[in-house]
Amino acid sequence: MSFTNPAQTMLWLSFSAGIDDKNPYTKDCATAQQLYPLIQGRLQTLNSEYNAAWKVIWGPAIYSFPINLEGRHIDNVLYVVQNGDTNDYAFAIAGTDPYSLADWVLEDFLVDGTVRWPYPNNFQPTPRMSHGTSIGLTVLLNITPPCDPLPGVGLRLVSFLSTLTNNGPINIYTAGHSLGGALAPTLTLALEDLKSTWDADNHATLYPFAFAGPTPGDAGFAGYFQSKFPNLQRVWNSIDVVPHAWDTPHMKELSTLYGSRIDPVAVAVDIVLAVIEHDHYTPLNPQPATFTGTQQNPKITDIKEYFAEAAYQHTTAYLIWAGQDQWPNPSITV
Repeated sequence: MSFTNPAQTMLWLSFSAGIDDKNPYTKDCATAQQLYPLIQGRLQTLNSEYNAAWKVIWGPAIYSFPINLEGRHIDNVLYVVQNGDTNDYAFAIAGTDPYSLADWVLEDFLVDGTVRWPYPNNFQPTPRMSHGTSIGLTVLLNITPPCDPLPGVGLRLVSFLSTLTNNGPINIYTAGHSLGGALAPTLTLALEDLKSTWDADNHATLYPFAFAGPTPGDAGFAGYFQSKFPNLQRVWNSIDVVPHAWDTPHMKELSTLYGSRIDPVAVAVDIVLAVIEHDHYTPLNPQPATFTGTQQNPKITDIKEYFAEAAYQHTTAYLIWAGQDQWPNPSITV
């Protein structure tokens, strides 16, 4: 990799995609225009820390599900950056908007049953992904930056990437945290399968990163992904709830993740597993946890304390791991 601190950089780009969650969605143009300078501000911090020159060159492109009961939210964010005039590019995907019921339901928890990977392949067993992952992938492949002054107005990601591959080899780093940690590798795999449409001369090399992501698909999907990207940088905290979803062995660890058994968690896990065990969810590039966060509450006894610890381990613990806990804290999604 041709720049310093790639994992830390990709984590910061990922968190920055979700920086505008607390502000209300109005319309695509106004909302994206409001998000744009916030991302640019975070890039200034990143560039100062790592002596880099990342700049937004496409996006942000956003999507809001129109069916939220309590007002609309920014449910998906995708943007592309370039490091100065180098051949290093990256795109980052936001995690779940924690204020959006539609996002939780339609992208996070729609895991009962899987759908076939839509692009031709001969891999066995047949790759399949969750319904929620499929919805997120469809959104990301079709959204565009909505209006000026956002760069890349009207261009879908695949069309934009085709403009980058005309002048020789380039590196494209892909990243997301939480929901983004499932969608980023999924979108990377889709771009690899669609390469004939945007990189016919195979100039682009893709380097996927996934932070704190749940499992997006079944054993066939995991196997197919690993056959294409054995270099996935999958970063996860052993006491973070989200990376334990949705494969059976990790799900069964959840009720005692912080010590004593929490009965409501155990009951919820049993119900979920009864619904999804037949889907054979399998983590991407399975490997031991990257780190173990420092537990904040050593004696968790109820569900409220459990969720408070889970929120910390899913967010702040990653910034501490990356040595970024003293940076201005981005609005962090789950």
